[in-house]
Amino acid sequence: MARNGITRDQVVEAAERLQREGRNVSVANVRALLGGTGSYTTISGHLKGWRQEREGPTQAAPKELERSVVGLFGRLWRSLMLGVDKEVKRKTDGRFGTLESELHTSENDIRQLQEECHVCRAEVETLQLELRQLREEQARLSARLDTVDKGD
Repeated sequence: MARNGITRDQVVEAAERLQREGRNVSVANVRALLGGTGSYTTISGHLKGWRQEREGPTQAAPKELERSVVGLFGRLWRSLMLGVDKEVKRKTDGRFGTLESELHTSENDIRQLQEECHVCRAEVETLQLELRQLREEQARLSARLDTVDKGD
């Protein structure tokens, strides 16, 4: 009489149950979970296929995942730097415009003060000339007074 063999699905189900329970996935543990049926060779072959299926994509994924993450990070970084550049430009352009306006105002103030200073210097020169003339006149009048006083 032929025995019904165990199926791959039964081995996979037992292996996943063992894994969920945190137990060691071994041929002996799978066989025990299956009620002591199945040959070690059959269970071992099915477990090997199950492990390869599970490990295959995970081994290939890291390189592809790494490329994806690096690409994503690069795009995010470029986007971030573009945003930072735009914000810096916006702030510096605004600040530059303000500083340029303040500089223009300051230059106008300086020109106006220089003109006022020139006018003040001219007034000082005029006043000094008038003072000299007044002193000369005072000296003449004083001398004349002395002459008049001596003549009396």
